[in-house]
Amino acid sequence: MATLENDFLPFATGSGANVDDQATYADAATTGTGFVSGIAKSASVNKVLRQASTMAAVIAALIVDKAAVAVTDDGSVSTIEANLVTAIQAVAQALDYPISQVTGLQAALNAKLDATANAVSASKLANTFNLALTGTVTGAINIDGSQNVSLSTSIADAALSESMVNGLPAALSTITNTLASASDGTNQRVALVGINIASDAPFMTSAQNVAYDLIKSAPGSGYLHARNLTLDASGNLIAVDSAGNTRGYGTSAWVTTQISAETARAEAAESTLTTNLAAEVTRAKGVEATITNTIASADDGTNLRIALVGITKATGVPFMASAQGVTYSLIKSAPGTGFLSAQNVTLDSSGNLIIVDSAGNTRNYGTISWVNTQVAAEAARAKAVESTLTSNLATETARAEAAESTLTTNLAAEVTRAKGVEATITNTIASADDGTNLRIALVGITKATGVPFMASAQGVTYSLIKSAPGTGFLSAQNVTLDSSGNLIIVDSAGNTRNYGTSSYGTISGGYYIRIGNILIQAFSAGVLNAGDSIAFPVAFSAAPVVSTTVDNNRDGANRPVAINPTVGTVTASGFKINIAAISGANQPAGTGQVWVFAMGPA
Repeated sequence: MATLENDFLPFATGSGANVDDQATYADAATTGTGFVSGIAKSASVNKVLRQASTMAAVIAALIVDKAAVAVTDDGSVSTIEANLVTAIQAVAQALDYPISQVTGLQAALNAKLDATANAVSASKLANTFNLALTGTVTGAINIDGSQNVSLSTSIADAALSESMVNGLPAALSTITNTLASASDGTNQRVALVGINIASDAPFMTSAQNVAYDLIKSAPGSGYLHARNLTLDASGNLIAVDSAGNTRGYGTSAWVTTQISAETARAEAAESTLTTNLAAEVTRAKGVEATITNTIASADDGTNLRIALVGITKATGVPFMASAQGVTYSLIKSAPGTGFLSAQNVTLDSSGNLIIVDSAGNTRNYGTISWVNTQVAAEAARAKAVESTLTSNLATETARAEAAESTLTTNLAAEVTRAKGVEATITNTIASADDGTNLRIALVGITKATGVPFMASAQGVTYSLIKSAPGTGFLSAQNVTLDSSGNLIIVDSAGNTRNYGTSSYGTISGGYYIRIGNILIQAFSAGVLNAGDSIAFPVAFSAAPVVSTTVDNNRDGANRPVAINPTVGTVTASGFKINIAAISGANQPAGTGQVWVFAMGPA
């Protein structure tokens, strides 16, 4: 017998699964309040999903085992519910316990039945009793046991308050502040955030009822998120991925310009290098002669000629020895990674040390006497600053007390306004799940990647692509695809940029190239007679521009032959060729190989 299908599988049950342990989960505040705001830890979410999916898997396994039917994840609640009832009934039918085997049951029945056993033989209870509900939910009904009953309930107005729903006040406060402050003259407030069911695309709608489709970023294994898409002033596409890499994608015109510029620059650089090399060879020969003369003539009464320059092997210290045999140890500068070398060391007239490093920075190092003088001056200045700060502190304390009073008044007004906004947000969020759009349950930014995301009320997460251009760049305000798959981007200056798809391939006797909505194809039509039809190997969407040529332009009588591309009208799928002798004679029976070049809309 084939194994029945069970689509409900437990989640995160593998060895070493990324889930919170039971103690962490039991002690976490979110176990009581849920995830109120911010980004939920994956281990905590996995723990919740594992508990829920395990119970779902147990129920599904019970249906498969006891009801002997498959359990498929097709969204049909009624089918699963009916099959669960069948499974429970199957379990119940297998149980057959006599009353005598149930401890205390016979005694309990005897206590409830009167001496004449009317309750056993009658169709209803001797005395009816009332079942009533009170509190937030109310309702009442009298039953006598003779038939099934239903109890109608009602909830009084204002019986429920926001404090009875865990986390609702804090969540509404966060949403209120975020949405209310967005409409500030530069930005528009978001009235609706959702996911289109038909296209699976997330979207936002402004308070002015303008809808903006968003692009989600859901990379597969081994790929990176696209975190930022922008356009520079020339329309080139700039993308930043989740690893912080910046990628540039140029337009066709830009790439062509860059190639031409780089070719010209390389040729100019080659010429310059050749010229400079010749000049450097000449200069080096001159320097060589100068050095030779300098060393030889340095013994001039003021300077001593150097007889030896070297490094002491034992200490690694460089030195010079004069022609008179006097040795001078030198100070080398060999900085490690991340440090600068000392290029010039001097003393000023006061004996302070001045060092210039390899980056051109000048550093000053004072003598002990100079440092003591500076410390005394700083101490006097610190006392004066302390006196000023004490006076300013008293002034600031009075100002802060006045500001506190103003803030208290403003806070009361903001609380009143927030309650009104809260009611509006509640209606907006509640109405987003309308059959076409999905309600947003969470909006946030992934801490590890910096990628913004939305999560629907059904638990589906959509990564979004933000547009945060740097200085001199424009933001991408709208990114769409036309029916042919070409990319269309509107930037913040209102410019529309088109990025076409491209493809190429070979066809019978030639090739084709498709760039955006333009199709170009060149091919051999073979040896043809006048009036023969030629079909385009790749059909156009409308009539193209056609030109033809032939590798032998004379007929069998050695008369020059003219080739007219068409007889009648060129269509999207082909045309007829016209071949005639230039002399006006009858059309020849044939000619050489005919070549066709056509360009038009793809």
